[in-house]
Amino acid sequence: MSRTVLSAVAGVIAIAVGLAGCHPAGGGASSSTAPASSAQVQAAPIPAAPDQVASAPAAAFQVVISLSPAAAAKLAGNGQTITVPAEFYGNPISERERMADQGRLDLAPGQSVVLTGAGVASFTAPQLDQSKLALVEGGQVEVAIDVSSGNHTTENNLLDCDTFMDQSLQAAEAQPIQLHCKLIGEP
Repeated sequence: MSRTVLSAVAGVIAIAVGLAGCHPAGGGASSSTAPASSAQVQAAPIPAAPDQVASAPAAAFQVVISLSPAAAAKLAGNGQTITVPAEFYGNPISERERMADQGRLDLAPGQSVVLTGAGVASFTAPQLDQSKLALVEGGQVEVAIDVSSGNHTTENNLLDCDTFMDQSLQAAEAQPIQLHCKLIGEP
């Protein structure tokens, strides 16, 4: 068994052991009814036999969302969430394709993480359509992240956030992406 697989299994076991200590003293499940954030880590089941070990998808990149005090108070006050979407695309080589796809050719399904406040959104490695990589300039995968409020209590987005647009997947993976949000109209 490879060292990487053993490390992954050890990591899952460590998470499971750590989570086991999170239950109330009575040993039962928590009675909290708060919705879980999709950005929370979920432990994968441990396989029964060593030859069946499958590594869990590792986080390809992370987006760290910070909020101004006014934005944090407004979102908490009305129960809004923060939606952090990621799109994966390339710039088509063919001018015809650029015109047809508004300058972008989708290379993988988009991903979206919902946060209940400031925090870290973790994204898994995108499942790239390998047949499309040859159709984009340099086989380069680009990433776009445009954060907004979750629109659960109002139709309008409340946030004015930094963006991460037209950046390479390699740049996204190199270090956590820092994006700051404030209320629209906030100085």
